[in-house]
Amino acid sequence: MGVEDVAAIAVLFQSAGSILLGVIIGQLAQILSSRAARWWSAAWFAFAVALISVRFFIAFQASALSVVYLLFEWLFLFLLWCGCRELTGRSTPPRAMLFYLLPIAVVAAIVLARSARTFNDVFIYEAAVMSISAFASYRELLRTVASTRGVAAMRAALGLFAVLYAAYVPLFLMHTNFTPIPMLAYSSFADLLVSIFVGCTMVLVIAEAENRRTTDLVSELEQARSVVEQRLHTDALTEALSRHAFHWMKQGAEVATEALSGSVVMIDIDGLKEINDTYGHDCGDMVIRAVANALRAVIRGDDLLFRWGGDEFVAILPNLPERVVAQRLTVFDRPIAVAIGNGREIACRISCGYSEFGAQQNIDDAMRVADQRMYERRQARDAQRK
Repeated sequence: MGVEDVAAIAVLFQSAGSILLGVIIGQLAQILSSRAARWWSAAWFAFAVALISVRFFIAFQASALSVVYLLFEWLFLFLLWCGCRELTGRSTPPRAMLFYLLPIAVVAAIVLARSARTFNDVFIYEAAVMSISAFASYRELLRTVASTRGVAAMRAALGLFAVLYAAYVPLFLMHTNFTPIPMLAYSSFADLLVSIFVGCTMVLVIAEAENRRTTDLVSELEQARSVVEQRLHTDALTEALSRHAFHWMKQGAEVATEALSGSVVMIDIDGLKEINDTYGHDCGDMVIRAVANALRAVIRGDDLLFRWGGDEFVAILPNLPERVVAQRLTVFDRPIAVAIGNGREIACRISCGYSEFGAQQNIDDAMRVADQRMYERRQARDAQRK
């Protein structure tokens, strides 16, 4: 097997490898919606066309194929650079730019192909262009914020790509004009290995980028879930805990009577409907907030205050007996003054009932007792007024 046959086989392998890389990265681009992968997939198909044109040039020695080779090599380099630029988050040139550059590239390729005596002369110029372009893509990757193993590996691959083609320039100059270098006949194998290295690092970079995107999405979902839970557990008007939070904590054994004892207080705002009807619902909301603040002033920092319904509250006071609770609630024997704007105030009253929970009585039973006592105290007070 002659040297030319070895070179032809190497080019065929490199062409097949480029097509395979284009297919694999193209599939990743569709699955992961990666813009960088789309550029790189197109780049490898362009590289395959360039290599196939070299194979036909070896077979037919047609100078027009040198033009095709140069154009698709340049297209490969441009698409490779666009993909690296996309990875860094910078805006890529519009696709329409290719149509403006195409006439210039065609003229340059024709001039270069016509002025060269052999294909090696063409390759010397092209090797210099490829080395500079690979270095430009390498520099783009230096701008990326995410310095991962994949990005580092791709930088190394592009650096090796740039060094290899930079070395080809003096070697092929010497081979063409001075002393033949037989080992250059196997340069296509070196190109094949470097191409596979670059392609594999591309796949790794794309996978890492998708992993980061998935991690970010999971983090955003966790934050959204936390916000939703907080909103479910907190009453927006009073910033007290919600009824949903009470049931959630009960299920979590946070207020379970086996581990906790204390008192539960049921609170109801008297006449809230009349306040809403007379002064409006905005005024009613002011009253609800004022009552919540008044309750916070009475209970301890570790106690739990829940907004149970429209005008109802529940307070859980761990390790606090009824007699202490009764003393604390005497402040509500007097009306609560609520400022409603324009220098006006209204007085509102609340009714309270309380009961102990613990080993002798669970919290649900204590709440029913407290609710009944609240109702009885309201009736007694109403009877005194009459």
